[in-house]
Amino acid sequence: MEFRRAWGRDRVVFYDENENLITVPVSWTNLAQEADPFVVLSEERAYFRPSDLLALVDLIKELKS
Repeated sequence: MEFRRAWGRDRVVFYDENENLITVPVSWTNLAQEADPFVVLSEERAYFRPSDLLALVDLIKELKS
């Protein structure tokens, strides 16, 4: 496992059990140095952050046009 900066974010890079290279934002892991304020306030009961859902809405609108 290693850390990289890609797409403007710190990311964790690792190989899964099938030897596929996986990269995820550090904020999606328990390796983040600072807890995500939304995760703290939601007490980990929410699956998605509002900002991520709004970004998804924008992406879907863009793909439909």
